Amino acid sequence: MKNDKSTLFLKRLGIGVCIMFLVILAVPVYAAGKERDGKADEDSHFIQVEKIKNGSYISNTYQVISETDRELVKTFCETKTEDGVSVRIVNFRDGTEEVLMDCRYDTIRFPYFFERCSEDNKNIFYEFYIDQPVWEKAVRVEKSNKTYTLSYAQRIKNGGEDSEKAAGYEGRLWVTDENGKIVKRLVWQSDAPYKKVSWKRSGLYIEYADGSDRTCTQSEILKDPAEAVHEKCMQIDFAVKEHPIDIEKYDETADQKYRAAYYRTLSGQDRVRTAEGEETYLKSYWHFQGDSRMADEIFLDHLIENAQFYYMDFDGDGLPELVMDIIGDGLHILKYLPDEDMVEIFFGYERMPYYHLLGSGQLFYRNGMTANKSMWRYDTVDADGRVSQIVFFMEDADYKPYKENADHWWDTAYWIYLDEELGMVQVDEECYREVIGLFMEAVDHAVPAKEFEEIFGGYRQRF
Repeated sequence: MKNDKSTLFLKRLGIGVCIMFLVILAVPVYAAGKERDGKADEDSHFIQVEKIKNGSYISNTYQVISETDRELVKTFCETKTEDGVSVRIVNFRDGTEEVLMDCRYDTIRFPYFFERCSEDNKNIFYEFYIDQPVWEKAVRVEKSNKTYTLSYAQRIKNGGEDSEKAAGYEGRLWVTDENGKIVKRLVWQSDAPYKKVSWKRSGLYIEYADGSDRTCTQSEILKDPAEAVHEKCMQIDFAVKEHPIDIEKYDETADQKYRAAYYRTLSGQDRVRTAEGEETYLKSYWHFQGDSRMADEIFLDHLIENAQFYYMDFDGDGLPELVMDIIGDGLHILKYLPDEDMVEIFFGYERMPYYHLLGSGQLFYRNGMTANKSMWRYDTVDADGRVSQIVFFMEDADYKPYKENADHWWDTAYWIYLDEELGMVQVDEECYREVIGLFMEAVDHAVPAKEFEEIFGGYRQRF
């Protein structure tokens, strides 16, 4: 009788494990068919577009296209690894990317996180991991009268595909609120594995096997994400910058040489060097303004009519670049190389009308083309043309919380993105207006454009 009970118990246990395994594998398919209202989309279909065997795991990539909304394209990648199952979910709409996740996935195991893992010409893939905490503790904050759960997990960083030695360790501290929502994730690198994790009055204390340690204060760990975003945003210097022209480098002779070189390039007399190293005429490069068959004079007339011109030191070398914000062809910056007597395209957003000049090495992004959404971004560009996103703002009048009733009216939500650590953080309207107000004040005082004749004067008659 005892053996029969044991056998029955094992059978039930086996069935339970199988069901759990099937649920985990079914999650990406379930997530793919979800719409905003939480109901399955019967018109969606799955196309397996890739199956890659890479070391110890097999990657299955699915592209899901909804017949009712062809603008919405999601890519789901299910990956079986030694640590379990990971899911990548990327959404592309109106040329922008958004990482998605089915809200029910976190009820299986917890916590989870996304990590950017690869990209190709069309897609950027994020991998979805599930952590296994080795230490947990509930901490109550008297000031806010809230209780948070701290969970610490650690993974080995491999030195390479063929290396069995660890290249270090990565520890992750998760902070979740009373509703189980992840409010923060802190990541730390170490040369040795943890030996002991404890919570003291001063905060979190981690002792490592090599004798080193780490302390993180309570305020650093338990600060509300919206509060942290507000604090960081208030430290951003949005002031418009204008690098002065170096008069020792740029005398009257140099001034005539630079302006003449830029004019000859615009008027089709000289070629321009692209970022790919090719030399071509601008009328062939900026397709919205013209083509190779168009007369040079007509192309220049189109450019003068459709572009805003800025003649300034953009990259900080003390010499002027020609910046053009062109309707239909985007923001482009030309740079003259006197040693080669050649003009190159230093920077450009081809066919992207959302980027505009703010100041020297400063750009702002405004996308008002998406219905009921207002999106702004502040970027900086270094001397090598590399772009860094500083902050992203979005006012979403179409926002609806995941678990709201289907009859509930859509609400307006305010979002700020600063970095991967905090992620996209929802803030209240007061915080949003205060922070974006500083940014908008800078936009209102952006470097003013110049008239074409103001920059090139009599060059049209001369050449």
